[in-house]
Amino acid sequence: MNYKNKIASLIFYSGIVYLLAVFFGGLFIGIMFQDSRLGILYTSGYNWVVMLAIWISGFMSSLLFFGGAEIIELLHKQNIKTVKDENEIKKEKAPINRPDYQHSKYEDL
Repeated sequence: MNYKNKIASLIFYSGIVYLLAVFFGGLFIGIMFQDSRLGILYTSGYNWVVMLAIWISGFMSSLLFFGGAEIIELLHKQNIKTVKDENEIKKEKAPINRPDYQHSKYEDL
């Protein structure tokens, strides 16, 4: 993604690193829990249940990173747009330099 906000891009890339760590961590922990009994499940050999549980929970957690980065980026864009709009309004409210222009006390409201 091409984020203009540095914090949003940092959170996005942190989500990618987290997703990769969860992927390889799930593979490693699946090996570590070989021949283990988890409740009613008995696994012999590679523990696919633990690996898939870690992958699914890690994927859902990384979605929070990606969503947070997107929210920050959208708020950043909205802030930029609001500042531009406020500057345009200030320019429109500037007094006109004409001799026939009469300043009203109600213009500032």
